Amino acid sequence: MSNVVTETIAWLTDPANWSGSAGIPTRLAEHLLYTGLVMVIATAIAVPIGLYVGHTGRGRVAAVAVAGALRALPTLGLLTLFVLLVGIGLMPPIWALVILTVPPLLAAPTLASPA
Repeated sequence: MSNVVTETIAWLTDPANWSGSAGIPTRLAEHLLYTGLVMVIATAIAVPIGLYVGHTGRGRVAAVAVAGALRALPTLGLLTLFVLLVGIGLMPPIWALVILTVPPLLAAPTLASPA
C-alpha cells in the first residue's frame, strides 16, 4: 500500500506533470470546462420542467417517476451504450453525464414544491 502512496506522491511532485498540454493544470481546466458544460445543459433541461411541474402541479407523478428511474441507470452502462451507438469521442460521456445530472436537478424542485 505504501508503494502506491509513494508513487503517487512522486508523480504529483514531478515538475514534468505540471506543465505542457498534458499537465495537471491543463487537464484540471478541461475537466472543469466539461463539468460546467454538462451542468449548463442539464440545468437548461431540468429547470424549465421543474418550474412547470412546480407551478402547475401537472406531471408531478411522471416527473418524479422518470427522475427516479433515470437515477437508477448505471453510469458505465449508459456510457457504453452511447459509445457503441456513436463511437469514441467527447459526446458519449457528455450525453451520459447530462442524463445522469438531470434527475437530481429535476427531483429537488419537484419534490420540494407544495402539493
